[in-house]
This record gives sequence, structure tokens and C-alpha cells, in this order.
Amino acid sequence: MPHEVTLVNWPQNDYWEGNIIDKPQDEIDRYLEEARQLSFSLFYWLQTEAPRPGGGRGYPGLYLRPDIVAPTTAWPSTRTSVSRAASVPCSP
Repeated sequence: MPHEVTLVNWPQNDYWEGNIIDKPQDEIDRYLEEARQLSFSLFYWLQTEAPRPGGGRGYPGLYLRPDIVAPTTAWPSTRTSVSRAASVPCSP
């Protein structure tokens, strides 16, 4: 059974380094890749380093749901895709 879904739309995940409107395709591609890498970084931080209210760090149960997130971009190592949509198990 799928877990609940969390959509992350935080300032930490906003990419401000470039505008893709009316730009050449190579510049658009570069900005989109940099934005994906920012998402990778935030997701990894949430999994491994985010402070937990009861102590400890990270939410290792956090994962991307392939039924919601299109697997179009490979994660480094064993990850499958990047998106702001992720799922967190309900139990601590």
C-alpha cells in the first residue's frame, strides 16, 4: 500500500540562478540540470541530515514514489528519479 505523499515547495528547493524564459536551449538545459541537482541535494539532506524533533538526524524512510514521480532522471547510486514529490511512511 502506498504511503502518504509530501510535496516539498520550500525556499531551499527554489533555483534562482537562471531564468529559462526566452533563453537558448543549451542555457535552458543547463539551468534545468542545475535545478535537478539542487533537488538531489535537498532530498539527500532530508534523508541523512535533517534534524528530527525527538533527536537524531535524517529521515531514511523518505523515498521517491515511482508511481507519482516520472523516472526520467537517474539519481546518483541507487536512486531512481528526482522531483519535489516524495513519500514518507506514517510511522516514526
